[in-house]
Amino acid sequence: MRTIHASSTSRSSVRPALAVFGTLLMLAAAALAGDITKNDPAQSAPTESVIYNFTTTYSNPFVSLTADAAGNLYGTAFDGTKYPNGGVFELLRGNNWKETALVVFNGKNGRYPSAQMVIDGQGNLYGSTLEGGDGPCSGGCGVIFELSPSAGGAWNYTILYTFQNSFDGQSPDGNLLIDPSGDLYGTTGPGPTTSGTVFGLKRPRHANDSWTLETLFTFDGTNGYSPNSLAFSGNALYGTTSEGGSSNYTGTVFQLKPVNGTWNYTLVYAFTGGADGGFPGNIVASETPNVLYGTAGGGESTWGVIFKITPDSSGTWTESVLYNFTGDADGAVPGPLTVAGPDTIFGTTNSGGDASACSFMYPYLGCGVVFKFVPSTATETVLHTFTGPPNDGGGPYSSGVILDNGALYGTTWYGGTGQCSNGTEVVGCGTVYSVSDN
Repeated sequence: MRTIHASSTSRSSVRPALAVFGTLLMLAAAALAGDITKNDPAQSAPTESVIYNFTTTYSNPFVSLTADAAGNLYGTAFDGTKYPNGGVFELLRGNNWKETALVVFNGKNGRYPSAQMVIDGQGNLYGSTLEGGDGPCSGGCGVIFELSPSAGGAWNYTILYTFQNSFDGQSPDGNLLIDPSGDLYGTTGPGPTTSGTVFGLKRPRHANDSWTLETLFTFDGTNGYSPNSLAFSGNALYGTTSEGGSSNYTGTVFQLKPVNGTWNYTLVYAFTGGADGGFPGNIVASETPNVLYGTAGGGESTWGVIFKITPDSSGTWTESVLYNFTGDADGAVPGPLTVAGPDTIFGTTNSGGDASACSFMYPYLGCGVVFKFVPSTATETVLHTFTGPPNDGGGPYSSGVILDNGALYGTTWYGGTGQCSNGTEVVGCGTVYSVSDN
């Protein structure tokens, strides 16, 4: 375990982890931080274990996992050989973490799940697919779905909404949020008529009603392009756009606040692409209202930054860079963050770490790391350095979820014992891992 202090705290290029992933897949997707608990898996020297290896059946998990009250894990695999449209999986908690496919996507019912699912108090899962459904886009415009548990361990799959690439946009690629009333919130990617949208999907209030989608805001490029996942803080929604904005078109932070039935948009911050970073990934809310954390590309070392957004007494927002990644042992190209307490954040980088590992990912040397970050001291501690296939995962693009045992659970895009190939060598099909104390 290596502790590395921030090279600079100055305020004011490489994209953040999910933007790099988007380039690799020709997507503009990003993912949100995982579930929040008070447990800290980094009180002593941590150990990492691969608890599941994906195969060519379906593979390449890259979004954060979702946990139920019992600590069972749920996630998505993006594609695969047998199931090329991806699927939803369950890992039942136990010594062997039994894996079950809950749904296999076939195009008509969705294609390419690319966002973290959310779970409600009854154990129903809600998620989205980047494509699929019967919308007019080539390959479909994407769907919002529900998976409901039923007797005997079966799950019922229902499409709640199919995007039509009109007022509603297309390609929902941001993680879903759920409010106390059970309504869902998310984002769509850019399309022929918009630069992305923020939407609300209201659950039925009466027996014969259906789910109803409302577009809360439409981006036009100057105010942002390709919105990422959202976060609640206070009575407002916050998010980032990975591009767009008035300053060098390198991304923004925005606020949407409901006022008399209308969601009012405020530009919180426009990145310059310089020392402050650029092309941000997802944002997360701290336990303090209106204090936001996130990651972005660029920065002083060009390998990415952790940033903080706070308002002053007059309501003016300020961005501060808390940490600059060096691209060496501390990692390179950070992904989403998980807030685990008032001064504890966990995250991953999709490359960096051990430069001798995962050479097939050149020029992004290294398989990535899992890290702990303490905002008050601007200190990063590497909890695990991935070594890649066949014994370990590589390329984590998501944050972790922390269970009641204090362990952090996450996914890696490649690595493990699976026989997936990049065309020239076996790189693995991805893993689910845990990082815990000894």
